[in-house]
Amino acid sequence: MIYITQGCAEHIRYAIDEYSKSGQVIPAILEIPSKDCPYDPRKDAVMQRVAFFRPTAMAEMGIDA
Repeated sequence: MIYITQGCAEHIRYAIDEYSKSGQVIPAILEIPSKDCPYDPRKDAVMQRVAFFRPTAMAEMGIDA
């Protein structure tokens, strides 16, 4: 399991996406808030999966989709 700030995740997201598309197993990557950048759940891969399986989840949390 890898913990990474969302700001750092933005810099390497393209590499993670390409690796994931290759079909190889990728460890769980959890994006955590940073003191320097506000957290945006719309960019978080875990939250995107939550929204996929539960489409009203973001709205229920008060987040504009």
